[in-house]
Amino acid sequence: MIQTNNSMTKKKMLGQYFTPEIITAFMVGLIEHGKDCSVFEPSAGEGVFIKSLEKNGFKDIKAYELDSTLKNNSGKVIEYRNTLCERPTNKFDVIIGNPPYVRWKNIDSVTRNKLLSDSYWGNKINGLNDLLYPFILLSIDLLKENGELIFITPNFWTSTLHAKAIRKKILEEGDLTHFINFEEMKIFDDVSSNLLIFRFIKGKKDRKMKVVKVTRKSKIKESTIIEIEGILSSLNENSECSFDGYESFIIDQFTSLDSWTPTHPLINPSIKNIEKGANSLLGEIMDIGNGMVSGLDEAFKIKSNSSLNEKEKSVLIKVAKAKNLHKYFIENYEKYIFLNDLNLQEKELDDYPYLKNQLSSYKDSLKKRYGYNKDINWWEWVFLRNRNLIEKKNKIVVPCKERFDGKGFVRFSLLEGDYYCTQDVTSLVKKEGIKEDLKYFLAILNSDLIFNWLKHRSLRRGGVLEFSEKPLSLIPIKKIDWQNKEDISLYNKILEITDKIITEKNQNYSSKLNELINQLYKVN
Repeated sequence: MIQTNNSMTKKKMLGQYFTPEIITAFMVGLIEHGKDCSVFEPSAGEGVFIKSLEKNGFKDIKAYELDSTLKNNSGKVIEYRNTLCERPTNKFDVIIGNPPYVRWKNIDSVTRNKLLSDSYWGNKINGLNDLLYPFILLSIDLLKENGELIFITPNFWTSTLHAKAIRKKILEEGDLTHFINFEEMKIFDDVSSNLLIFRFIKGKKDRKMKVVKVTRKSKIKESTIIEIEGILSSLNENSECSFDGYESFIIDQFTSLDSWTPTHPLINPSIKNIEKGANSLLGEIMDIGNGMVSGLDEAFKIKSNSSLNEKEKSVLIKVAKAKNLHKYFIENYEKYIFLNDLNLQEKELDDYPYLKNQLSSYKDSLKKRYGYNKDINWWEWVFLRNRNLIEKKNKIVVPCKERFDGKGFVRFSLLEGDYYCTQDVTSLVKKEGIKEDLKYFLAILNSDLIFNWLKHRSLRRGGVLEFSEKPLSLIPIKKIDWQNKEDISLYNKILEITDKIITEKNQNYSSKLNELINQLYKVN
């Protein structure tokens, strides 16, 4: 049994978020095998899935749970074993549950060492994986042919680079039949992740997949489950189902290992036209990187300039934060203390009295920052990530996370001059040899056309788009054919209007710009 200091630490280490009974009952209702089938619950918790299985007449139930201190509220025996370290030797018709999601650094040492040393795991797992990953991979191996895997999980594994092995295994070994994305609906009180219920059948038969996206942000109710059950029933006879608060349709299996973002069949043609109209990807045109990490922004953000001596003023940098970004341009910036380049000893901070006083008030917190595997002076930033990129004087910047559903646009901004970016902003800098003006790409990225593509193809969590390097690099971009007079004419018009928007800080020109970019991509 794992020894922990308190209940919150225990919950964090073991990923203990117990599933509401309305969810377990719904998931058990997805099982198509008969009541005499063999069922395995690999992370049984207090037995809530077992209770729902029993109520539905399933009897051949095997369950493992790591934490023997938990009360078993079911009528079946729970074996207190570590599923990942003591793998079952037999296979099952059904595996169902809510596997733990714990970051690698929080996984207990016994499990972590087993994952790294056991030949079974081989190259499947590394220090960038969540504990959820091995549970999914193992469960697929433990299924019989035509066996069903039904899990509720965060949906990050459907899109992140480090979860590609899961997507590959699913593509190769069977089919997804249900993909129910709750997006921002609240299911667990202490969890902010967007959650997904998926059903997988082992055995590749290219079955159709039922997709339900829940667009409501309220707390889940029993009525929600009833509505979803009605939608799934309707999808037995219809390719789509219109219901307020939901988007639902049937699609073919995913075929790519890239981000799995199901797109409505009626939307797909327009998205494909955008991709067809492009001739490059943003990652082929731009170097992309997230901002530097201070570790505690409030300690470094300067409170006042009035009391600074000249030496202190010389170590301030201008920082563009996400809140300063608008479409096309920025307004205002923050001033931050930046002492990393001076290699100061602590006693030398006396030459910077105001800055020392401000930083000292945060000293205890600064000492507790994560150090990225190196010793960090408490008065310095912890990680100068992508500094060479960020110090380029001409770049496009975008919030690394952008809520779009309330306002209907995203903000790509031109940043010219000696500005830095912290981790809430991602920077894009033209690669060598790219002839087009930076403002041309700025216009494309801010266009309605690309916004439409981002909503349906890019990495998103509910109504929030995530702009890290990988999802940004996949944006379809039309480079200019410099032998084509029509291309050149559109390019010049786009630059002219973009200059007006930036100079006049006037978004009213955007509609004309959208028309030109649609022409450029040959999209109606």
